[in-house]
Amino acid sequence: SSKEKIELSETKDITDAQISIAWRGDCELFAISFLGHSGRMFKVYSKEGVLQFTSEKLNGLESPMSWRPSGMWIAIPQLMENKYAIALFEKNGLRHREVVLPFSRDNEYVKSVQWSNDSEILLVHTINQSENNLQNLYLYTICNYHWYLKQFLKFETAVATYQWDCLLSGGKILRVILSDGTFLTYKWEFGINRSLGNDQNDESNVAVIDGKNILLTNFRGTVIPPPMYGLKLTAETNINQVGFLRTEASGEDSNKLFTLDAQNNLKMFQLVYTESNVRRLQSAEVIGQFKVDSDCSGKLPLEYCHWKWIASDLFVCCQYLPDKSSLKLLRICENNLQIEETIEMPGLIGYLTVSKNEIVYQIISDGIHSISIRNNKFIANDGELYSLPDCLEKIEAVEIENRLNVFSLRAKELCCNANKIATGVTSFYITNKYLMYTTIAQLHFMKLNNQMKQIICERRLERGSKLVTVVPDDSKTILQLPRGNLEALHPRVLVLDIIAKLLQNKKYRTAFDILRKQRINLNLLVDHNPDDFLADINIFIDQIDNIQWLNLFLSDLQNKDVTQTMYSSNYEERKPTPTNPGEYNVDNKINSICDSMIAAFEAKNNIKYLLPIITCHVKMGNMERALQIIWLRKQKENPISSNGTDAQSAEVSSDDALKYLLYLVDVNELYNVALGLYDFGLVLF
Repeated sequence: SSKEKIELSETKDITDAQISIAWRGDCELFAISFLGHSGRMFKVYSKEGVLQFTSEKLNGLESPMSWRPSGMWIAIPQLMENKYAIALFEKNGLRHREVVLPFSRDNEYVKSVQWSNDSEILLVHTINQSENNLQNLYLYTICNYHWYLKQFLKFETAVATYQWDCLLSGGKILRVILSDGTFLTYKWEFGINRSLGNDQNDESNVAVIDGKNILLTNFRGTVIPPPMYGLKLTAETNINQVGFLRTEASGEDSNKLFTLDAQNNLKMFQLVYTESNVRRLQSAEVIGQFKVDSDCSGKLPLEYCHWKWIASDLFVCCQYLPDKSSLKLLRICENNLQIEETIEMPGLIGYLTVSKNEIVYQIISDGIHSISIRNNKFIANDGELYSLPDCLEKIEAVEIENRLNVFSLRAKELCCNANKIATGVTSFYITNKYLMYTTIAQLHFMKLNNQMKQIICERRLERGSKLVTVVPDDSKTILQLPRGNLEALHPRVLVLDIIAKLLQNKKYRTAFDILRKQRINLNLLVDHNPDDFLADINIFIDQIDNIQWLNLFLSDLQNKDVTQTMYSSNYEERKPTPTNPGEYNVDNKINSICDSMIAAFEAKNNIKYLLPIITCHVKMGNMERALQIIWLRKQKENPISSNGTDAQSAEVSSDDALKYLLYLVDVNELYNVALGLYDFGLVLF
């Protein structure tokens, strides 16, 4: 054993004596790491070879080095007393921050580090001495100054070399050659794992992978910016994939997720929430745990991927084999995950998505295909849907008007089936009625139909915002900004849809509250469906039951139809209301609503609704009547009301009513009206 120890320390010294060079992306500067008098250090030179900076003195630096192409940080492994980390240096040689590695130097050491060409991923290549010199690749990304371990690749065969693809259009493509001659290409895309329900019960959960942890936030009630979260689930090994249950069947809870770790263990969870007005994540119960057996002798990392949980007991995934892929349907049967069916296909599956019982997948060199699932069996459909030979960033399949539509995003081009519908697109999201997509500083809405031509609404955003999720059955839209912080919006288009639903269900108070909060014109309460509103005036008054709100509504009334002007984007199918005499007419809206309101108020309680009655009369231009009502109230008042009961004090006094009237009308005008009534007492009042 002593011999072994000596050998180890020797090899360590040899690696430490190594000199490494790293160039900055623009090739203006390069850094050289070497063993100096007082340990390892590095110097930064210009491309002409002129010394620019020397690093600060630090213990424990190691020889691997990589300069982020965007120029921000130089990554170098560093061993400290209590941790092993990748230290990040600025070009002036000062240590900036660090990425703490999830293992100790005794078990595993860093052989090399390399940034991806778009500077978004830091790859750490390690050799695990405690596990028979197995080689691992760790992929890190940063968000809001927190480093997330996103993917973990464990190789049984030694990695001979690896390289990030240099093509600008290549994105995050990693090429790996193993010592046995196997050549692997991995491509990653930035994706968002969110729950897939489309009703009130779905809590709009988003899951984020961070090494052995899944960080969960439910956005229906909360907005928690990363790196914070609502709930953390921890596994035994690093997690490579997470997803949510897709529920087409009604009654199925969509707040369920699965994780797949680096050792192909599949785990399923049911999320549990607190029972309060704002539900928060409380815990997650494990509802299933299975080992996915590899039937291939090679056991390559990420051999199984694109997992989709399509029904409570059904999974779909694809397996990569040399020059071909296979699509697998797996079913949970008596506490076992069985492969029900496998279909092999030439070429590689680049992306896979599910819509109802259709699986839509893309073969990279070919195009988009679909296959159906019935009775736990694959049923082949005819040929390919259309040709799309490039690598895609994202695909969504949706059934619109009984036709399957496939939306794809590649190189900032958004296509519906094979037709380009927008360029410069950074992210997109599909709700029940709309396609929402972001460009560099705008959010656009398109109605889902088979034409997909017309943008119905746009709004400005902060530069670089991307859509994270839209809460189902709500208007809350969560966007993420480039640094990682979140922003919640309520786009007008979605709010108006919710208002329409509430008004149809005669939930006037809830609708009124949303209109007030979102500063939407209150005329919409009437204009959405004038006949219904006039019929429901008593329901409306009883539900609102707030004098200020009623006054606000009455003073906002205009002889205009807002569904034809301000909010026409949501009411395109509507024809302007006919102007038949005797029926409701937009040009006479104020009078007809006010008359109906006064009749309803007087039938209920004259004194309680004194102010709204005054508002109605003023709105109709009938100030004499408003003054007379106040004067009548004054005469009825008990002169000795100083020791009045609570019931009387709750009522509006004539003085308050007059003060309120002076808010609505100019005092001189009011005085002239009072003189015109020939009532001297009223004038003096």
